[in-house]
Amino acid sequence: GILVEMQAVAHIETSVVVGVGLNVSMPEQSSEHLDKPFVDVKEIVGQTPDRNRLAGFLLNALLDVLSGFNQSSFSGFKDEWIKLDMLAGRAVELLVGENVIKGVARGVDDRGALLVETDGGLKSFHSGEVVFQKR
Repeated sequence: GILVEMQAVAHIETSVVVGVGLNVSMPEQSSEHLDKPFVDVKEIVGQTPDRNRLAGFLLNALLDVLSGFNQSSFSGFKDEWIKLDMLAGRAVELLVGENVIKGVARGVDDRGALLVETDGGLKSFHSGEVVFQKR
């Protein structure tokens, strides 16, 4: 999971805190207690990785991405995002505070907001938690 929190004050640089959580090696019985689908790194690569090496790799990659984002904002990443967008075309529920918005994910806009086609039309969202069913 990724959590990004931003603090913006007029005429001052914006501060951003990025939190990243990885399931490294989940016990098999975890699926009995969780109500959402998950995957772990062990399942993807076939073995439990060295946590220090994984953290180093993740931090280096994150620093590269954040440096690029600082130079071009989201527009520099949109084409790659579209290629890898696992939500596009899926039925989703977006949890925004106490509200649940149901619709179909339709990609992102030029600022990185999630586009959701709802009964009320196409709407964009900059925050919330997305829930979807695995294919």
